[in-house]
Amino acid sequence: MAIGVGVELGPSALRAVIVERAAQLKLLAAREIPCDTANAEALTRTLTQLRQTLPIKTPIVLGIPTTSAIVTTVTPLIPNPARSGLGVQFELQQHLPFGLAETVWHYQWLSSANGHPKRKFGLRSSEFGVNIPHSAFRIPHSGGAVVGAMKRSLLEERLTCCHRAGLSIRAVAVNALATLNAWWRDPSRRDADATMLLNLIDDQTAEWVLVAPTVLRIVPVTGSSAEALGQELLGVWEALRAESQSPAQRVWVTGQAASWPKLQQALTARGGVRVERYEESAVVTNAIADATPLSGKFVTAIGLALQGVGLERLTLNLLHDAQGREQTRLVRQVATVTTAISVVASVALGLTGMMELRHRRLRTLEALQQQERLYQTLRPDLRELLQRQQHLERRIQQLERLAGQGTALTQLVAQTAQLLPDDVWVTKLEYAKSLLVGAATASPAEGVEGLLEGRAKSFQALTQFTDRLKGIGGIAAVKPLSTNVTTDAQTGKEVIVFAVQFQQR
Repeated sequence: MAIGVGVELGPSALRAVIVERAAQLKLLAAREIPCDTANAEALTRTLTQLRQTLPIKTPIVLGIPTTSAIVTTVTPLIPNPARSGLGVQFELQQHLPFGLAETVWHYQWLSSANGHPKRKFGLRSSEFGVNIPHSAFRIPHSGGAVVGAMKRSLLEERLTCCHRAGLSIRAVAVNALATLNAWWRDPSRRDADATMLLNLIDDQTAEWVLVAPTVLRIVPVTGSSAEALGQELLGVWEALRAESQSPAQRVWVTGQAASWPKLQQALTARGGVRVERYEESAVVTNAIADATPLSGKFVTAIGLALQGVGLERLTLNLLHDAQGREQTRLVRQVATVTTAISVVASVALGLTGMMELRHRRLRTLEALQQQERLYQTLRPDLRELLQRQQHLERRIQQLERLAGQGTALTQLVAQTAQLLPDDVWVTKLEYAKSLLVGAATASPAEGVEGLLEGRAKSFQALTQFTDRLKGIGGIAAVKPLSTNVTTDAQTGKEVIVFAVQFQQR
């Protein structure tokens, strides 16, 4: 039976849970302690109190507030996941307000690219000797990688607080992604639908998570009061729906806030979406002795604990590089001892092998550096070619629409010619694309508005022609503008000069 401990650092409180992975996922303990987690001394005291009140015997998964990290999705121009680590690094630099050397970051591919299999990310052993299992996943996105990043000094400050409180760290994740991992555990969700998650952290802090087949967006929201937070959440919700190609038809809400009842009414009234609560019971079975109702406050902490027992779907660990270096250091120590023994047995053979290994590493490093320089050189040209291709595709679509409209107008002229009686002839035909608004149309629609001028030998022939014109399919309105009797200069007979306006949908 695996045990997972998730500790969520919120802006005004610290939440922790312990879960057990057996035949079913059980919630063994849950605690919420008020704390200013941005204050190092206060955080150390609270973590110490947490360790004393909860039976924490395994390394924890620490959750960093979304406002303290950067979570973004990048699409490198090198599409092969096995070779595009440098591409992800280069794209990440565009999103950072500080240098990459000051940053800890980790990424995971959202899906396969160009037919290559998904990359499996295994987290190496931590600084405290903890082994992290491998995990692979598939989520409904394509073409990029989700990246989490944080300033190194800020993360080291949080880790120091944990070490002083006597806690060891298995992984460091971002809270919003932990909430998403917990939501993915619910069997009632649907991968194909665009869905929005709303995590109400407290009365002044919340975050939107947009999940769709081609989108993964995380937007933290803050407000000076509960009512101001509600207004900000509605504004961000409208913006996310406007930029989404397939607007979400369902909103899942977890957490607690005083603004929730009014916010629920506003979301339902404005967008007509389904608004549903998402609570811990959808993820785990409550096995706490007092069976205290949780009401959605611990969903994020449970998502962190899922990473501790290997049930997470999206794995980001900001300690990935540090744990890798620690494993490399241990491997080097073992290699040093082994090499010393080997040197005693066979100095010449060992020295030859070490030199060959060193040369291989140098050649590999030179090849990687050359690839990085080539990528940075070709990136602007590739961007320009992609833009040209998109422009050409838009022009082709416009020409196809014009060709379709031209065919319809040609048919209209041919039908008008066939309907002309023997005593009526047309001298002028003008038409233009316009917006049809009037009694003949139920609502404004695009169509063709035309002006037809000609001559008739009698009013009966003119009436017969206008009646036939109204019978053409798609004609929305036919309106005579003028009828004047005049004498034909060539024949000397009276003729009727007329003008008729028509609209075709």
